[in-house]
Amino acid sequence: MADGDKRFVDLGQGWDINSVDVDAVPTNAMEYLKQVIVGRRRAPAVVAVKLEPSEIRPPTKVITEQEPCVFNCEFLPSKGWRNSRLEMFKKYHKQVENLKEKSAEAPTSFDWPVMGKSEAWKEILFSKPTAGVVVREDGEAKYPSHKGTPPLVSILRQMHVGQVNYLIEVLEECYLKDGYSRALFEWLFAALLFSSKPLHGETCNSLRQIAKQIRVVRSTLGESDKGMIHELTYMLVIIAEYFNQKDLMDR
Repeated sequence: MADGDKRFVDLGQGWDINSVDVDAVPTNAMEYLKQVIVGRRRAPAVVAVKLEPSEIRPPTKVITEQEPCVFNCEFLPSKGWRNSRLEMFKKYHKQVENLKEKSAEAPTSFDWPVMGKSEAWKEILFSKPTAGVVVREDGEAKYPSHKGTPPLVSILRQMHVGQVNYLIEVLEECYLKDGYSRALFEWLFAALLFSSKPLHGETCNSLRQIAKQIRVVRSTLGESDKGMIHELTYMLVIIAEYFNQKDLMDR
């Protein structure tokens, strides 16, 4: 290096990268620069999610800054109960991932309306069973709360990421407007089983709005409503803990 060129610092040759303690307080400029170099080399690679153009929609609403949610429930299930439900969901989610990769069963032929036509989606979900979708007798017993199309695995398997995301946005709209129904929560649970991390920004915002409303509703319930409190808490565990919305977790 020329005497007049001060842009570079010679760290010397043969220094051992593995001997550098990046957590120690540097005592001189040489040690600091070595820590910077080693820290960058040890940094994890950036994770990128590849989406097909058909799965990407432009933003349709403003995502507001996260604010703390303070609505508490006096009759909250225990931490052990909540942890067990989180592990249960992880198990179900893994089974769904394996199913999507390995199952040879042909999915049901089913066409969703164009994304953006929420009323048409709501009709399929809650009002009018879709023609051509066959529900076996054991399935009819499994979904007694559904006047519309039930959340069959054969239907969800053929949905692309953009459709699953939009489904969650429609469910958010329904929940905030009409409140709880068993059919709505069964669809939401199924949609979350078929969702992957990291979440799309608008999908994340929808789930946060659902979780906040759950906390508001749950805070009004009493000891005689423990069944509903448990059901709402299970959904909150999935959104806040599995999908990493930690500020919405129960403490």
